[in-house]
Amino acid sequence: MRYFIQLVIFALPFCGYSQNLDSLNAIWEDPSRSDSVRLDALDQITWTMEFIQPDSAQQLSLDMRRFSENKGKTSWTGRSYFLEAVSIYVRGQLEEAQNLLKQSIELYDTAKDAGWIARSYNVLGMSYRKMGEQDLAYDQYEHAQEFALKSGDPNTGATILSNMSTIRMEQGKIQKAMALNMRILEIYEEEKENHINIARAYDNIAQLFEQQGNYKSALDYGLKSLQIKKSLNETIEIGLSYISLGMIHYHLDRKDVARAYLDSSLVVGNELNNLEILSRAHADIGMLHRDAGRYHDALESFTKSREAFETIGFKFGEAKAIVSMAESHQLLGNYEEGEKLAKLARDMAYESGNPEAIAPACQVLHIIYDHYGHHKDAYDMYNEYVLMRDSIANRENDRTLVRQEEKYLYEKQRLIAQQEAEQKEAKLKQESLEAQNELLAQEAERKRLVYGIIGLALLAALVTTLLFVMRLKKKRDALKREKTMQLQLSEQLVYWQEEERKRVAHDLHDGLGQRLSIIKNTLQGGQWSREEVVASVGQAIQEVRNVSEALRPRQLDLLGLTSALEELIDETFSNSDIECHVDLDHIDGLLSKDEEVSVYRIVQEATNNILKYAACQKALVTIQHNPEQSMYIKIEDNGRGFRVNSVTPTKTGGFGLKGMQERVNFLQGQFDVTSLVGEGTLIQIVIPLKAKSKRA
Repeated sequence: MRYFIQLVIFALPFCGYSQNLDSLNAIWEDPSRSDSVRLDALDQITWTMEFIQPDSAQQLSLDMRRFSENKGKTSWTGRSYFLEAVSIYVRGQLEEAQNLLKQSIELYDTAKDAGWIARSYNVLGMSYRKMGEQDLAYDQYEHAQEFALKSGDPNTGATILSNMSTIRMEQGKIQKAMALNMRILEIYEEEKENHINIARAYDNIAQLFEQQGNYKSALDYGLKSLQIKKSLNETIEIGLSYISLGMIHYHLDRKDVARAYLDSSLVVGNELNNLEILSRAHADIGMLHRDAGRYHDALESFTKSREAFETIGFKFGEAKAIVSMAESHQLLGNYEEGEKLAKLARDMAYESGNPEAIAPACQVLHIIYDHYGHHKDAYDMYNEYVLMRDSIANRENDRTLVRQEEKYLYEKQRLIAQQEAEQKEAKLKQESLEAQNELLAQEAERKRLVYGIIGLALLAALVTTLLFVMRLKKKRDALKREKTMQLQLSEQLVYWQEEERKRVAHDLHDGLGQRLSIIKNTLQGGQWSREEVVASVGQAIQEVRNVSEALRPRQLDLLGLTSALEELIDETFSNSDIECHVDLDHIDGLLSKDEEVSVYRIVQEATNNILKYAACQKALVTIQHNPEQSMYIKIEDNGRGFRVNSVTPTKTGGFGLKGMQERVNFLQGQFDVTSLVGEGTLIQIVIPLKAKSKRA
């Protein structure tokens, strides 16, 4: 994925030419045209050829140089050096490309063209990165960003930031890479028509979250990217998103969903005959087969992946596919074929300088040599595997640790056998000891039975009678407490209902009623203008809305439960110094309308209580649902706290904990409050969603 994105980002500042090559050639060869028009046509032709025919592109760039030097056009001469450098870069001649780019920068500096200086530094950085010189590459990107800011070209600046982010990711500086990508996203979002770049920025952020193991956030950004690509009908990009989403679901252990996404990417790849999509999709599907133990199917998928990578000339991808084929042969017991493929992959990986493919190839060879009994070769391969593994992780090699690991590897069978013998002996001793203890226990039991049978019988009778009386009394007390609590709650509910009716009646009489009376009397007297009447009627309508809002929040109908809760929490703490963190799943449609009101009121009361009484600095509101069909609500603060047992229902206490308890009971849920004075309060609620049909 990173290889493909890198090429796309590389081309972003320059793409967009769609004129027919024949018509462009005609313009270039027409001497009646102005020099600038002819050079612009040649520039478009050259760039079009860069990635498909780099040799032709190089020759065209030389034609541009001769023409521009003859006409004294310094900026176009700089462009010719740049275009030639790109064609050479594509062919892998990195040092020569760097020399040409430096000449391009000198000429653009003379012409005071900051934008093309930035692009030249950007490609120079890419060449150093490809050589493994990350620090030098990052320096070039910083120079490029400096000139991009001077030129005022946000898209070029975003492209350079993306390359800087790639360096940070490779260095393991994930947070710095994330900050760069968030800035990239801001730049692209300002260019509102540039939607596909927004989608690619989402892809980069998703990849960063995936590297951190935060697969939920990676999935969120991946789905955002896919939505944009589908709206733009970007079919190739859609196929690549299917692959990325498939692997995120793979990490979430949703293998069936991962396979569905990967199958969809195969459909796109086959329809477009896009080898980039097919090579990666087959590789990932092969991994799913391998994990499931379907080694023949895995081998078939890895073989298809290798063929596609070989066709597009991506040596690193081909080497990794060959390693996977070798591993599949090894798992199938085809050691000879596995050895041959692993050696081939190792040689290819060394040629391209990619330890990501060298390490698994050495691991496969180590297993095969160990199977053959070639311990020296196995030892060498294991050492090489460890070195490559540590290189990938950017860690220094600890030779002592390697020797210890190697010693453990070759003494493993002996140690396992010794441990099994010791465990067997210990088990026999344990069984013997347990048998002796059992005999002693039986003897002691017989003695106790002989000496205490009569006393035990009497004691048992006494204890049984006492327990029966105590249980009966406990049951009666519990029933009495339950009836008392039910009575208190019923009285409280009646009081709340009456208070609500009084409030509504008061609002209707004093507010809406008086407003309508004023309108009526004024209309009869003809004292108001039409505008005044309309304004007064509008106020009356607003009062009706206020009364309606108190009975049922209109946000639930307009926004849905999820957005309504987000708006409620935001409004509650917007004018306070309390820092509130929210972790809210999408929960629309999980409850009935009445149940949504109950959940809304519970959260409303709890957050209002934090605002009024907690005197805290931080609060946390979490609402999640899980595959077991239950909703979990947690509301927490670090405020003053209180003694839970000291809180009793009162008629002037508002909704309160008891009212929240009653709403949770209506939802057939569980309600728990934990609070200590000076240490804050924690409210936890679990609502069973699978009981929804019974409650509805």
